[in-house]
Amino acid sequence: MTAAPGTDAESPGDLMSDAALLRSMVQVEAAWLDALVQAELAPGLDHDDLDGHLLGLLGDEDADAVLGEALEDRPVLNLVALLRSRTDAGTAAWLHQGLAQQDVLDTALVLAVRDVLHHVVEQVKEQVTTLTALAERHAVTPMTARGAETATTTTFGAVSVVWLDSIIDAADLVVDARSLLPAQLGGPSGTLASLTEIARLRGEADPLSAAADVVSDAAERLGLREHRSWH
Repeated sequence: MTAAPGTDAESPGDLMSDAALLRSMVQVEAAWLDALVQAELAPGLDHDDLDGHLLGLLGDEDADAVLGEALEDRPVLNLVALLRSRTDAGTAAWLHQGLAQQDVLDTALVLAVRDVLHHVVEQVKEQVTTLTALAERHAVTPMTARGAETATTTTFGAVSVVWLDSIIDAADLVVDARSLLPAQLGGPSGTLASLTEIARLRGEADPLSAAADVVSDAAERLGLREHRSWH
């Protein structure tokens, strides 16, 4: 679930489309369900691949149905209702339990941003390859260096290496940013209150710790950094 779906054929616009956002929302719901099952807080679920199961419930037209009037119709609730209507009773009962709409939408947007950053990194790798070859090919090709005015002789290879260094520095920043992307998983008020209550009803000796473990597990499944809720 942590692998970015971006390919060379996709553009950042494709990765931030309604269809891509819908897939990311489903990934969040699936990761949360998986974490609930792992913590034994969601009895009755027996799917080995919840991510694949939930994604398989969606059709090409569903992005418009769920997100078409996003600002007015609460897209997360639209999605949850759609998935519940198409899945089994056990999955439907536990879907979205303990989550807030903001959790799903915010974390889905973070996943979409991560996919864009992945795309940028792949493009930068191509530039690094091109500039490396250029620097090697023109290692001794002379050219006039320039500052504010014409300077002494340098080589085009040396200039290419300077460009290459700048590209690599920028790539490092993008990779660092990608690794720091957080998950937003705090429940309706950001305090994990509803999930803690679920854990208490399931007989957990320390319900708050059990709830916190679910958050950690779900964030890890999504490949995001655990972070205090920003409600």
